[in-house]
Amino acid sequence: MEVKGLNTSMKKRKILFIVPSMGGGGAERVILTLVKYLPRDRFELCLALVKMEGPFLQEIPNDVPVFDLQASRVRYAIPRIVSLIKKQAPDVVFTTLGHLNIALLMVKCFLPEKTRLIVREASIVSSILKNSAGKRIWTGLYRSFYPKADMIVCQSIYMLDDLTKELKISSHNLKVIYNPVDIEKILRNSKQTNPFKADKNYNVIAVGRLDKPKAFHRIINAFPALLNKEPEAKLWIIGDGPLVGELEELVQYLGLKDSVHFVGFQKNPYTWMAYADLFVLSSIYEGLPNVLLEAIACNCPVISLQHPGGTREILELTGQTERYVNNLSWEKWWFDCPSLDVQEKLQEHFGLDSVIGQYCDLLAKI
Repeated sequence: MEVKGLNTSMKKRKILFIVPSMGGGGAERVILTLVKYLPRDRFELCLALVKMEGPFLQEIPNDVPVFDLQASRVRYAIPRIVSLIKKQAPDVVFTTLGHLNIALLMVKCFLPEKTRLIVREASIVSSILKNSAGKRIWTGLYRSFYPKADMIVCQSIYMLDDLTKELKISSHNLKVIYNPVDIEKILRNSKQTNPFKADKNYNVIAVGRLDKPKAFHRIINAFPALLNKEPEAKLWIIGDGPLVGELEELVQYLGLKDSVHFVGFQKNPYTWMAYADLFVLSSIYEGLPNVLLEAIACNCPVISLQHPGGTREILELTGQTERYVNNLSWEKWWFDCPSLDVQEKLQEHFGLDSVIGQYCDLLAKI
């Protein structure tokens, strides 16, 4: 194991975060935000990565030691994780992403007795299991081991209900904490050159990993309907993933190569959000989509196709329920700029002060 950084903290409540990597996903972004903003006068923070890789590595604060577990898969890292926990003796171990959560819960009996284990669920488990080849096995694993967590952090009320109703997990060790949004940083990073080069046409964006749950094909298939109304409209798909080739073939098949553009992973997607005329979320399920919160933070008009998860909660809490739709009909009002109170409501429910405060209470008292 290799370690980056030095531990110079005084005696405080020690928190060890464990994630597979610092990839560009929503779960990793939440962990990055926590290690940036949790108060140092109350907590000593450290981070363990199954793989020392990902675009967020460079953003980890210098005062947070990073342990490289040097494993190709989560299951190969488990002995090293147990050894690390015994050596570091944290008060709390905090993990996220289902397979890693279950792996740690399976070996919880080997961890120091005083160490509390918090798992953060990153998605809608029932939706994942529905499309899983090993549904019975994974359902059994969730039902057997999730109750062993000292606390399960749910990103949304929908997720909490899903775990209690679908997986029969008791609500006593479930807690809803929404994802934190660093609104000031997002707005600061959004003030860069217009990536659309002051194009006066409608520029629609979709952002995320190009995989099945994000269902970008739903936007592509619906885009000709917008072109019938606005022939010069453009769709910009931001992100990488295993389905990029398949989606490019769909664009070719529909004759949209001049209207739909794949721009890959963007380190700063916020400038795209700030200058876009509309952000569309097409997922078939979401825990609590950070990308939607970020688009709202950029004052971008948003539309989401209906799906299981916490998306509806975001739109309800920001006063935009009408933007949760069952089909992409490309109504003219969709492109209207959001009202000023949308930002105020976003700050109230998802801003750093509110969410970091809730995490402080949880980590201090568990």
